[in-house]
Amino acid sequence: MHKKNPIRSIFSGDKKIFLDILVILAALIAYSFFPSQNFTQNITKGLIFLVAVPLIYVKFILKRNLHEYGMVPQNHREGLIWGGIGLLFSLAIGYLLINFTPIKTSYPIPTGASTNFWFFMFYELVLVNLILFYQEFFYKGFVLNVFFQRFGAWSVIIQFLIYSIPLLILSDNLWIVYPALVVSLVGGWVAYKSRTFFYSYLMALLFLIIFDAYLINLVK
Repeated sequence: MHKKNPIRSIFSGDKKIFLDILVILAALIAYSFFPSQNFTQNITKGLIFLVAVPLIYVKFILKRNLHEYGMVPQNHREGLIWGGIGLLFSLAIGYLLINFTPIKTSYPIPTGASTNFWFFMFYELVLVNLILFYQEFFYKGFVLNVFFQRFGAWSVIIQFLIYSIPLLILSDNLWIVYPALVVSLVGGWVAYKSRTFFYSYLMALLFLIIFDAYLINLVK
């Protein structure tokens, strides 16, 4: 009679989901409470806790393929199709938000970005892009695929709730977070259909660039 391997039993069945959730919570708590004083430090802790920690956990602790957790580009045809559909849908929601809500007077865009094209591109492609990358990697790559393995399409809603509830509770201005909520929900579906965070990330980046550019054009 073979003895049961206690290490293997931890990483299998129902026990694994509890370990997965523990890693998710630990990464989010560390990211939220680790002190940082400027943008560079914020980016650094985001890359450490929301990218490096999931990578180490999946690759070296679980010893699983990164493809299983949507952490690398794959399924390019599905990604391009669903990414394109998601972008159009997100832009339609963004248009409604800008034209039929007070968001254009409440959504913050740095003054330099609204007056200088090159600063706008730097703001979107560097500052916004870096934050977006580690958020998409964590929520659409790691979190979504942790729950996909047990809950299928419901993983889209689960990752959306994990992302959006703290954002809504902690935000002083709800209009600021609505574009991020659009990206989270629609991007979650794109990641679910393509089985990778990569196309939801590209979709979100294009959406935010177009959304911000349109908003700047209206308020000039």
